Amino acid sequence: MTALVEALAAPLPAERLHLQSPVRAVTADGVTLADGRSVVAGQVALALPPRLAAGLEFAPGLPPDLLHRLPGLSGDASSRRGPLVEIHDASGPSGTPAVLFGFLGLPAQMRAGRAAEVEAAGIAQLSRIFGPEAGQPRQVIYRDWAEARYTATAADHTPPQGHPDYRPDPALIGLWGGRLHFAATELASDSGGLIEGALVAASEGAARILAQRG
Repeated sequence: MTALVEALAAPLPAERLHLQSPVRAVTADGVTLADGRSVVAGQVALALPPRLAAGLEFAPGLPPDLLHRLPGLSGDASSRRGPLVEIHDASGPSGTPAVLFGFLGLPAQMRAGRAAEVEAAGIAQLSRIFGPEAGQPRQVIYRDWAEARYTATAADHTPPQGHPDYRPDPALIGLWGGRLHFAATELASDSGGLIEGALVAASEGAARILAQRG
């Protein structure tokens, strides 16, 4: 993401870039920075959550609560202090129920038989990141995929050193005269191993089935 932002900014004149300059107010003529400088602009795009934008001054003013009522449920966090290395907001569309979901970064052998310890450490980690309310969840759901019969095998207990190079395997395409299909995320042509890859694999598998049916 950093490389993308830098590439977009590269062709811009240096005097047009105002780094480390928070915006304090948005007006019909542009924006006012926190240090008092004004930047004239015909168009303004705010690339921040609406509820954060609500803390800015707007002239002309916006309808009351227009920004506050919009949910800001697209956040995530990464951490190396605790068992959860990747944390996402999994709340409902209206914010209810409020749910945090995370992936464990502990090897399968280290967490085996220690569910209670892992849960306690995870709750403490969430409290450090999101505040004390996150440390008092109404419910904790712990699932160890390494122990799930239809999710992992013993060979999966040793994690890969990096994200595997998933891709379609020609040997698994056209089996049984085109009647047997594998459409797992690990065999996707794009985003393999991720939920996006699962959708790609499903689409590709469906296309092969439809092609067989003529």
